[in-house]
Amino acid sequence: MLTMSNISIIGGNKGSLNKDALPLTFGKYCGQTPNKISGHDPAYLVWLYDKVFPKRCSIELRDLCEQSVIESKYEGDSEDETIYD
Repeated sequence: MLTMSNISIIGGNKGSLNKDALPLTFGKYCGQTPNKISGHDPAYLVWLYDKVFPKRCSIELRDLCEQSVIESKYEGDSEDETIYD
């Protein structure tokens, strides 16, 4: 499961990680930060990084979210099967 503690141990570009704390200004999660969204809809964060420019979250958070999505599919977790294209 993706948690804030997973995010805090990631190294990398500090400026890049700051994006994860900035509220989105559009879409269904307008006003929420990527960090918060990652806890309940990691597939949205993968879509957001892959499709929206300029980037609204860090590559580190995107990769953690992708791993979370893969693990939940592997474990048969059908709680949220939203697919973003």
